[in-house]
Amino acid sequence: MNTVRAVWARTLQRFRTTPLGILTAAWLVMLAQTLPLQLVYSHREPIVRALGWVLSMLLWAALTPGWLRLLMEVVREDRPAVFWAIFRQVHAWLSMLAVTLIYSFAMLGGLLLLVLPGVLVALRGQFALMVVADGELHPYRAWLRSWTLTRGRVGETAWVMASAVLVQLVGLAIPWGLGMLLTVPLAQMALVTYYVEWLRKEAA
Repeated sequence: MNTVRAVWARTLQRFRTTPLGILTAAWLVMLAQTLPLQLVYSHREPIVRALGWVLSMLLWAALTPGWLRLLMEVVREDRPAVFWAIFRQVHAWLSMLAVTLIYSFAMLGGLLLLVLPGVLVALRGQFALMVVADGELHPYRAWLRSWTLTRGRVGETAWVMASAVLVQLVGLAIPWGLGMLLTVPLAQMALVTYYVEWLRKEAA
C-alpha cells in the first residue's frame, strides 16, 4: 500500500503541473480511434462492420504508443509536454498490435485453464505496451521485459491497477463523459508512473 500511495503522490504532483489541455486533447485524439467502428456499428453488412473494426484497431495501434510516450515524458520531466508527441511513435503500430495479440492469447489461455493464471498473465504483461512505447519494437522482448519488471511484484502491481480502475470508475459518475476526460488520463498516468519508477529503481 505504501507503493500505491507513493505512485499517486507522484502522479498528482506531475498532473497538477501539466497543462490539462494537452492531456485532454491527446485523449480526444485517442478517442477518435473509435469513430470508424461507431460509424458502421449499425450497418447491415457484416463486412462493413468488420472493416470498421479493423480500421479502429489500426488507429489504436498507431496512436497508443505516442499517447503512452507523452505520459512518460510528463512523468520523467525530460522534455516539455506537447500535444504532437502523440504522433511520434506511429511507426510502432505493428509492434503494438503484435504485443496485444500475444497478451490477449496468453491471458485467454490462462482463463481457459483457470481464472487465476489468466489474472496472473494480465498482471505480468501489464507493462508490455509501455515497453513498446518506450522504444522496444520487438514484441517478444517487450513481453519478456514486462515479465521481468513485475517479477516478485504481482500483488503490488494488482493494487496499483485496481486503484487506477477505481479512479476511472469515479469518472463514470460524472455526466456526459466529462469525468472520464479527467480521470482516464490521470489513471493512465499513474500506471506509467509506476512503470517509470521501477525502471529508475532497476537502474539505481
